[in-house]
Amino acid sequence: MRGTSSRGQASPNSVRIAYAVGGLLFGAAWALGRGDPWWEHLVRVTVLLLAVVPPAQLLRRRQARRGGARPGRQVPIGRLVLAKLVLLAVALAAGALLGRYLADPDLPVAAGITLVVAFGGPRYHRRQTERARVASGE
Repeated sequence: MRGTSSRGQASPNSVRIAYAVGGLLFGAAWALGRGDPWWEHLVRVTVLLLAVVPPAQLLRRRQARRGGARPGRQVPIGRLVLAKLVLLAVALAAGALLGRYLADPDLPVAAGITLVVAFGGPRYHRRQTERARVASGE
């Protein structure tokens, strides 16, 4: 199956692409809410997170099964949601700090979210899937 290894695991390129797209989505959601109160950012990005992550994981499992492969290890959804909520808390704090020095701190924060998810996400993904693999005894 294209985009997965023989064990059903996502290929490194597909993981990088998925996190790059996710970073763009979350950064864009933040940027579109420029000037909104912090709680609106929180609600918007949390809804996006919960609307994208669980369906994406289900789709990946179905694609692996359809291709005849056993679904590979994924980042446990609870850890993924927690990591994104921590990132969101850091973004809110960065926005508050930058707000002291910049008239519009939301664009730099949106860029930071995009970069952290796009470049840090694949590393986090690799670490968490390896942790899940070791815990399962594979």
